[in-house]
Amino acid sequence: MDRSRCVDEVLVVDDRSTDDTARIAGRAGARVVSSWDACREPGGSRGKGDALWTSIQMCSTDLIGWVDADLQSLDPRTLVELFEPLLLNPDVHLVKGRFERLAHGKPQGPGRVTALTAKPLIRLLFPELAWVSEPLGGLFAGRISSFRQIDLERDYGVDVGVLLDVADRYGVRSIAEVDLGMISHRNRELGELSEMAGQVARTIISRAARFGRIETERTDDLVG
Repeated sequence: MDRSRCVDEVLVVDDRSTDDTARIAGRAGARVVSSWDACREPGGSRGKGDALWTSIQMCSTDLIGWVDADLQSLDPRTLVELFEPLLLNPDVHLVKGRFERLAHGKPQGPGRVTALTAKPLIRLLFPELAWVSEPLGGLFAGRISSFRQIDLERDYGVDVGVLLDVADRYGVRSIAEVDLGMISHRNRELGELSEMAGQVARTIISRAARFGRIETERTDDLVG
């Protein structure tokens, strides 16, 4: 496949950054949009999900892929591999990146929220998706038309919410994985991870209730 023809547009969503993201990205040739201005309701973005929602509304292509801004040691040329299953198979709607995490140049294993929250809950409530290596990984791609058919969580629950919603709507076989090699990223403080874990757990439990995987009179309390 001619990789030079894979990426038609680079879009950077500036979500209330304080590090001059918009100017730097613009000078590098990206089209920059603000989630604060383009968000789905007045008052601006409430989290990662709103930033992804903004990109879907602003994207002018049929396919879209996301890369978390805090990822490092990633060869940009490998990113086009996220799109290959989508180009080769019309029944694929979501492609998740599989990778090995590095910390200080050494293999680290899965992220803490992935290992301690997302994967245990997925194995329990959605065992057919237990094979997905990075349910929370910020490297994934899909079809604009497919993403517009699902409701995106507004916060850190968005990644796993997309995974569960696509599997429910299009089937487990509509999801593919590609190996992107090794990456490194900044480690978050425990307080940040606790908030993230709560949002991820809420999303998985709410989907399990919505899809009839669990029955409880207290579902609203659990996911509210």
